[in-house]
Amino acid sequence: ILRNMPIDNNLINIFEKAYAKNTSILKKSPKKFKIIICDNEVDFKKECKYYYQKWATATVLRNKNIVARSPEFVNLIKKWKRRDYQNLMNHEMAHVFWQSLYNLSKPSWLSEGLACNIGNNFISTKNQLKLIIKKYKVNLIILEYRYMKRNFKKGHMPRYPVWANFVRYLIQKNSINKLINFMEIYSKNPTKLSYNKIFKKMFGKTDKQLFKEFLKNIQRI
Repeated sequence: ILRNMPIDNNLINIFEKAYAKNTSILKKSPKKFKIIICDNEVDFKKECKYYYQKWATATVLRNKNIVARSPEFVNLIKKWKRRDYQNLMNHEMAHVFWQSLYNLSKPSWLSEGLACNIGNNFISTKNQLKLIIKKYKVNLIILEYRYMKRNFKKGHMPRYPVWANFVRYLIQKNSINKLINFMEIYSKNPTKLSYNKIFKKMFGKTDKQLFKEFLKNIQRI
């Protein structure tokens, strides 16, 4: 962990917990990486480089390093509450594991949806989801496959809550291990053709067919 200020045990504990949680779920450890903690916008922008977004709390670079605002900085700008910091770092740590283990950023909906489940971010009730789906007219297009376009002018809505809860639906319907097994096989030949073929073979239906089921399930309230 790198920081221009003293690193206290609380900060170390946060990342140790995030690492342990991801290891317990993904069953493997990533290659060595750095965690760069920033206490002001200038440093955050400098360290994030091409990944800088003013709204972001943290990001994972191509070299698998995490760049994160410090808990004090997060609390200061009031984007999130300090008590949310652990879950946010659980989420970012999931991206480190994902990129290190699979060397991929796709499929976007699964990468972000799984990270949200590990971080317990954007998990919603059926009523909340029903309102989001109606407001944003959510349809199959939301299942983005390739690297996500970084356009967050309207925040994370509706993608993150929809992806997070769709992945949770798949976990409950199958298991998180099945999603991990899918990624291990697919990552060896990460083309759209193999993605569709492997997904249908493992889950019995295409991602879009299962997403339609998910939408119908949300409407049944």
